Amino acid sequence: MLRAQTPWAFTYRFFQHPSPEVLTWQAGLAARGVLKSVAAYQRQVDACLAHDTLDLVPLLRTPALVLVGEDDILTPPRYARALAAALPGGEVMLVPATGHALFLETPKPSTERILRFLAKHPLS
Repeated sequence: MLRAQTPWAFTYRFFQHPSPEVLTWQAGLAARGVLKSVAAYQRQVDACLAHDTLDLVPLLRTPALVLVGEDDILTPPRYARALAAALPGGEVMLVPATGHALFLETPKPSTERILRFLAKHPLS
């Protein structure tokens, strides 16, 4: 199951040059047996598909970063743009050449964007 999900989370670039850290992480997940049952996983997928709280998003009043991989096929950038537009303090940042698992596939560019956002919005 983990191997079947990987193409949805990573871009082809990851498969050309996977990082040793991610390969180790994936091996650990496989060894622990993260997926307990197909039925449980299906319930998780169903919950994700049914979850819609976009009408509540305007109630948030703090700055919010919506970070998305440019090549994310699970939650494409158009969804991130819609979410950021619905947030009073929302800002979308794209991470180029990365997919859904952007923190794993491109940790440095992802972290740079987070740090840039936090620098613009320091805690008072």
